[in-house]
Amino acid sequence: MSSSRGKFSSDPAILMVPVLAFLVLGFVVPLAWFFIQTLHEIGDLSEI
Repeated sequence: MSSSRGKFSSDPAILMVPVLAFLVLGFVVPLAWFFIQTLHEIGDLSEI
């Protein structure tokens, strides 16, 4: 009975890993894309 309870308590932690990874990717990827676009614009302006 204690083993099933221990397994149940560890399930939320296991489920949070992909959720956190999804949130991090959803937040970092747009930021990285915006940062890269900004660098390209700065590079284009400096070349002119």
